[in-house]
Amino acid sequence: MPGGANLLACLCENGPEITVRSVLYNLFEYAGLPSAWRAIGPGAVTILTYHGFTDKSAFDGVIDHQRMRLHVDAFRRHVEHLVTHYRVFPLSSVLSLLREGRKFPKRGVVITFDDGYRSCYTLAYPVLKEFDVPASLFVATDFVYERKPLWHDRVEYAVHATHESMIEFEIGGQRRSLRCATIAEKLSVLRAICAVLKRVDHRERDVRIDELESRTRARLELSGNAPPEYWPTSAAELREMASGGLVEVGSHTKSHAILSRCSLDELRGEVLQSKKAIEDGIGIPCDLFCYPNGTRNDLSDDSRSILVETGYRCALTTIPGRNGANADPMELRRIGAPADSAEFSVAVSGVRAGLALAYGAVKQAIGRRAVAE
Repeated sequence: MPGGANLLACLCENGPEITVRSVLYNLFEYAGLPSAWRAIGPGAVTILTYHGFTDKSAFDGVIDHQRMRLHVDAFRRHVEHLVTHYRVFPLSSVLSLLREGRKFPKRGVVITFDDGYRSCYTLAYPVLKEFDVPASLFVATDFVYERKPLWHDRVEYAVHATHESMIEFEIGGQRRSLRCATIAEKLSVLRAICAVLKRVDHRERDVRIDELESRTRARLELSGNAPPEYWPTSAAELREMASGGLVEVGSHTKSHAILSRCSLDELRGEVLQSKKAIEDGIGIPCDLFCYPNGTRNDLSDDSRSILVETGYRCALTTIPGRNGANADPMELRRIGAPADSAEFSVAVSGVRAGLALAYGAVKQAIGRRAVAE
């Protein structure tokens, strides 16, 4: 358990960004809750979600507005913490435990990367090699093999790069004029547009993004002039990681489509074509899958059936939680990896999930009591 001086140092590192949330997580860490939970908690595996990485101290404008590019120094601290306190497994090993009905280990962790950004190769992969830890990389194959930018990156770049002070976009069935002159206004516009586009099928989504790019006069092209934050890993880099023994490659669909918004034919195409592209590209069978977006609303009985029929052994979601011996391999839970070291320690240990469950139970009890009165 860190001393008081270390706690103070952790808090001071955040400077003006100190929040009640960060203070609480540092207090939990100082009190030794993660350490205690590692000792007494049940056998379960925590699957961590990462996307891209950066070595920049900050981004311009609204690039990385969702904070999906973790600084490589923070990632190194995460991995150091994991190898010190946990057992990092390949995802395929966890699937073997599930299939064989074997007891789950305590302190089990799986590292996953979504999308296929080049920074996974240039920044994260060297850290994996340095500490000899495995990870799974889920790629959207149009992004990696066709160099088609991810749809949410197209939206972010269009809003970031535009010089228009006002743009039109349809929200809630009404065409609205959205102010886009300041960073704060651009952030608001981005959140509103992305929320709308997550609810439509990919064909309508792409048409509306084309229109957005036309109105903003800004289009992301993955050429030498595109910001490196948006670059995909190359086919050769993907083969190198897959053949190196540390990185398992899985499918994140063909076009990063949300499968519950797809027709049956589109769904089959997304999972079959991505599987074939990966197997042709790396020469290794692909039987790991990860849902784009991955919330409960993004899953369906059809997607599950087609994934099983196609030969995938698992499907990862973004539904928060840990995975025990009774976990459903076609609906594995994950948590996003927080940048802050104390929050990361609390989250990966399972303490944060336990606190959330306790909070929910108390809230329900209070609600039932209020109704009864």
